[in-house]
Amino acid sequence: MEKKQGYSITTYQFRLYQKHLERFVFTKNLYCQVTAFYLALIFDKDFSGLSDYELQRSIEVLTQGEKKKGIEPEYPLPYGKVPLYFRRAALREAAAAARSYISRAEKAGNGKVSIPKNLNTSPVYYKGMYRNLDLHNKQIELKLFNGKEWKWDKYHFTMDGRELVEGVELLSPTIKIDRKQVFLYFPVKQQVDDVRTVKERAGERYLAVSLQMGEVFAACVAEQPESVKAEERIKRQIYMVRGGKKFYHRRRLLEDKLRLAVEAGKREGLPQTTETERIQRIRRKLRYVIKEEAHRVSREIVNFAEKENCRVIAIPDYQGNLGLNRKPYFQYSDYDWIGRRIIEYTAYKSFQKGIVLCRIPVKGISEKCSQCGAKIKRYNEGHKPGMGYLGGRLYLCPNGHKGNTAINIAENIGIRYRELYWE
Repeated sequence: MEKKQGYSITTYQFRLYQKHLERFVFTKNLYCQVTAFYLALIFDKDFSGLSDYELQRSIEVLTQGEKKKGIEPEYPLPYGKVPLYFRRAALREAAAAARSYISRAEKAGNGKVSIPKNLNTSPVYYKGMYRNLDLHNKQIELKLFNGKEWKWDKYHFTMDGRELVEGVELLSPTIKIDRKQVFLYFPVKQQVDDVRTVKERAGERYLAVSLQMGEVFAACVAEQPESVKAEERIKRQIYMVRGGKKFYHRRRLLEDKLRLAVEAGKREGLPQTTETERIQRIRRKLRYVIKEEAHRVSREIVNFAEKENCRVIAIPDYQGNLGLNRKPYFQYSDYDWIGRRIIEYTAYKSFQKGIVLCRIPVKGISEKCSQCGAKIKRYNEGHKPGMGYLGGRLYLCPNGHKGNTAINIAENIGIRYRELYWE
């Protein structure tokens, strides 16, 4: 089938080496005030039903007037001179908020719109608010409010090792303040050569993936459509994404530190809802380690799929599966199971490469033999196979088939994918 072209939008994080935190705070506060001013005006004049262009035109006439026609502003902005593109970003935010409030009120059925008194939103910077973006030297100029006037400032940034590929389009960034750090979140639009659906790719080479919690993070099996039978698996390729032991060791050390910090807080008589700076720092580090590892694993999965020319990645659908919460070996810690992040990151990384991710129902995939369908027994070397041995890395079925459990699960995922989309 002929390929369809499309695009993907991914957000890149630029961490600024800022020297004027107060300017970013002033700018954000002003953005929130202008947005709240526009929001109140939209409801007061009942402009919520207008199109984007009509709304922008009506609000600008009311707040800025028209010098050519001699029309004075009826509701001038009470914040002095505010840049045009700053105002337009705030107006767009206010329009989206108004429609959201109205939609919620309609769903509630009471017709009442509850508008917050103090909006807390982050400034969106159109191109008139930033300039001279230099990705090579990692620097950018931003127009910021210092409490009295607007000034252009140059800032250096880091992308934490992430680089932009050629041919992408950078859209309007959002400025976000996290404690004493400031980030620019740039949406990046990238051309995608193949955006066909899963069903439109039926019969093409695919990659089946099972997710594990040991040394092996993921078992990947690349299958050729004409060689899916057990006796014809000549073109099948297997790849194991490893590194689990190192990751879980790092994670366990941080969790121990977090537990000790929380216990120290209790001894000091701090309320359970109060977190010290040390506890917050450990939590941030723990989330970063989980996120970093999930990116690495998902990158290896997508790279292997691209290398093997696979057009579909079939992966277990653990997201929202309530059965996982009842299995103790998935309740590793208070933090989310890393497998969900791996699935999420694999989805957008693969789409950028023209590969589509397909989530497969997981019921029964770990309990039967991929070659004959019989119930399997699990075990580790030196142990006796058993039905309840959930952590066993090897398996044995009544018909004599045996092998690696992770690969067996991946093959079952491939079988279920073919049943759902090929037949």
